[in-house]
Amino acid sequence: SFAEGDRIDLSAIDADSDPSNGDTAFVWVGAFGTGAAPPFSGARGELLAVQTAGGAWRILADVDGDASADVVLWLGTTETPQASWFLL
Repeated sequence: SFAEGDRIDLSAIDADSDPSNGDTAFVWVGAFGTGAAPPFSGARGELLAVQTAGGAWRILADVDGDASADVVLWLGTTETPQASWFLL
């Protein structure tokens, strides 16, 4: 569990898909409630969470800056995700 120190390790993923600048870390944007549209800004490397209608969470990552998710993780928890849950 996250309370016990478990973390989701995303550190091996180049968050901006640009090999010319090395391995860039994701930037945590935040967690957004049910029905909220993912507020990607269009910058590469954004990571955020959106709650589903059932209360679980989708973790979304935009690596190419097109303001849509390129990576999606589903978390079966109703606890609101925090930046500390991730190794970026």
